[in-house]
Amino acid sequence: MLARDAGSVTRCLVGVAISLLIVGVLSGTFARHVVQVIPVLLALGLVLQRPAVGAYVAIGVFTLWTFVMVLVWLYLLGLSDIADGSYTAGEVVLTIVIAACPAWGIRKALGEEHTALPFGRLRLALFGFALQTAVLLASFRLVA
Repeated sequence: MLARDAGSVTRCLVGVAISLLIVGVLSGTFARHVVQVIPVLLALGLVLQRPAVGAYVAIGVFTLWTFVMVLVWLYLLGLSDIADGSYTAGEVVLTIVIAACPAWGIRKALGEEHTALPFGRLRLALFGFALQTAVLLASFRLVA
């Protein structure tokens, strides 16, 4: 049985995965988004098997997606050209969902009891962040 916070982290990971897949459908880049959700699903598997470890890996995954959504919003507000492109109304709404799920997920993941020292928790989060970053970058090179 999952701890209450791990259940929330699980739901947030599922929310991110589903939202990213819907963005893929709306943008015509479904295959790329399937690749991009792989770390989300790996974090989900970890949360289900080892909630405390998975929660801290999820923090890294959540942080990356929050950062990407902020870049999209900065572009939409005309403040940055990093996440340039054309975004449909549906995609814009999904950026809010994709940012809200990680915000709640991070809050709940931090509530998970963990026996590791803070440095160990940081390593897990950095692993999740690095994995999600690498897969995101690879998805633009490998999948058209």
